[in-house]
Amino acid sequence: MKLSIDRLIKLIPEWNGKLIKVNPINSGITNINFEVIVGEKSFFLSIPSSSSELLNIDYRNKYYNNKICGEINISPRVTHFIE
Repeated sequence: MKLSIDRLIKLIPEWNGKLIKVNPINSGITNINFEVIVGEKSFFLSIPSSSSELLNIDYRNKYYNNKICGEINISPRVTHFIE
């Protein structure tokens, strides 16, 4: 199911009622990427593009790997994963 950026933001309860600014990042190859500023915190939001399906990317595996890398501080920490 494809979700818009606005619908995705509404799925994160911690962000409800907060000032949110969304800035597109135009450098993704297989994803549509955004910087989302919530209050004074900055987050990276990545949404699969239609070309992602062609590459058969396993997003559960990608989430698992990114979560571990964030936990050992070699990449940003993953805060949410929405399927």
